[in-house]
Amino acid sequence: MISALYAALSGLNSNGASIGVSANNVSNLATAGFKGSRANFADTFNQSLNNVNASQVGSGSMVNSLQRQFTQGAIVSTGNPLDLAIGGNGFFIVKSPTQGLSYTRAGNFQVDSQGYVTTPEGGRLQGYAPGSTTPGDLNVGNLTTSAGATKNVALSMNLNSHSPVNSSPFAIVNGQPANYDYSATTTVYDSHGGAHDVTAYFSRTGTNTWDVNYASNSGPNSSMVQSAGKQTLTFDSIGTLTGNTAAPIRFDFGGGTAGPQDITFEYGNSGKTGNQSSGTTQLAADSQVTGATQDGTPPGNAKSVSIGQDGSITATFDNGQTTALGKVALADFANPGGLTSVGNNSFVQSASSGEPLVNQANSGGTGNILSGSLETSNVDLADQLVSMNISKTDFTANLATVRVAYEMMDEVLKLKS
Repeated sequence: MISALYAALSGLNSNGASIGVSANNVSNLATAGFKGSRANFADTFNQSLNNVNASQVGSGSMVNSLQRQFTQGAIVSTGNPLDLAIGGNGFFIVKSPTQGLSYTRAGNFQVDSQGYVTTPEGGRLQGYAPGSTTPGDLNVGNLTTSAGATKNVALSMNLNSHSPVNSSPFAIVNGQPANYDYSATTTVYDSHGGAHDVTAYFSRTGTNTWDVNYASNSGPNSSMVQSAGKQTLTFDSIGTLTGNTAAPIRFDFGGGTAGPQDITFEYGNSGKTGNQSSGTTQLAADSQVTGATQDGTPPGNAKSVSIGQDGSITATFDNGQTTALGKVALADFANPGGLTSVGNNSFVQSASSGEPLVNQANSGGTGNILSGSLETSNVDLADQLVSMNISKTDFTANLATVRVAYEMMDEVLKLKS
């Protein structure tokens, strides 16, 4: 009877622990990246009745382990680019001054005052800086790009073959251009990132030849100044560009910029593919620009940060430039269930988990990274409610065993009276 009491007591304790595990799971239904646990039961025994057929009397049950369930949780969209979810295996690596390295599936990151990507508790997300193979703190703040002076301009256009031939050379007369047939203006940038409008003036000098002169408003009080150098474009009898003297044109934008600035103007490749001419043509149609590019940039500030499925972090600047900032690192373990929970939805390695296997996303067995999304808790509420009801029933049954054992003991005690 005493053994029955202790066996029932162990059942009460075991089912109470199971209820506690389920309660913790349910309380974390809304915790991003949370991984639920389950209580694993085992029987116990303490005596053998005889040595025949190994007759043993059990002494109850116990919770011999709490097993973390590292199944994939549902992934929901949030729209915040610093919310990250892992689709597949792996953990984000976080470093804090007090805890060192820890591992989490919760990807609700933010940027601190110093530009580091951190957890809400301040741990810094680890990743690879461009060109590095060693993970470190990822920083995406205070980003600017320097200016880039224009070195090359590419124009494509049609020049009207019916334009009259100019007998007088191009000139700037009283601050105004003269003796030209068509003009096209392009914005270029100096070494400080300052913008300047450069105008190309096209003068037909022969049946199939055009001179190109350049001017900019870089003189005193923004007066027009003709630039040194010119180009000559030549065409064949069907209007295809056959010659382009592409010597650099020199400009002096002043304002403390890096001296005279040479810019090369290209007008497309010579030749023809099928019925399509590439680059600039001379046809019986209005003169017009069909394409214009240049390689200079003004200074820029970061306006957005994006993270790709491979963990690549890219900053986009308001001047149209992009810069790679690094890649998010992921860690995987031979036995994730052996990780030790340290709170805040984080884990640290243990002897049971093995060493972390650190890789980039989509590499070495790790999953991909989904930016603008979070992995939700993997707890199934219906499953937890069923588990709690089973534990409640078992708990009630063990209470009934206690009552029966006490009643039996009471009957025995009555024999003495």
